Amino acid sequence: MAVIRRLSFLDTIEAWRSSWRPDCAFHGRTAGDFRKWRKAFSRHYTAMMGEWPRRAGPAVKVLRRWTKPGYRLEKIVYTSSPHVHVPAYRLTPAWLKVGQQVPGILAAHGHGAGKADISGMPLPKTTRNHLAFVQAHNYDYAVQAARHGYVVIAPDWIPFGERALPPDYIRTWRDACDVASMASLY
Repeated sequence: MAVIRRLSFLDTIEAWRSSWRPDCAFHGRTAGDFRKWRKAFSRHYTAMMGEWPRRAGPAVKVLRRWTKPGYRLEKIVYTSSPHVHVPAYRLTPAWLKVGQQVPGILAAHGHGAGKADISGMPLPKTTRNHLAFVQAHNYDYAVQAARHGYVVIAPDWIPFGERALPPDYIRTWRDACDVASMASLY
């Protein structure tokens, strides 16, 4: 009898898929069965996620301040968990007084230059074409939200902006998101 060899990664994934059985599958028929399973699944799912990072006080440090038309901009760094420091921009309406509360928005950037794009901040290597792209696509939505009365936090997600991986780690022919994702999975 010949030994089956799984050489490609797709072959390996297919073999895992065909032999794997869910360890918390739903086999009920009623709404009551579902409610009972959902409680069990919730406990199972939480256990499978592992430990959460320990809490850390935000320890916000303001690095720089600017006054812009209709809003104020601050470059900040805060602690999100032990050993993890996040650079961000905090945008506040120009009319906001100390102690006054208004709704807040966590502004998530897409692919690109990170928090700089959505906060209207040019980068040292920013070209006029890039700034025109940001304006043409209303990509400075953190600025727009601040001008409309919201406090906005615009952090750099990994691996963008100041949280990007070093160029020699990525190599010029690689995708930074892909490299960061694989490094995290390892």
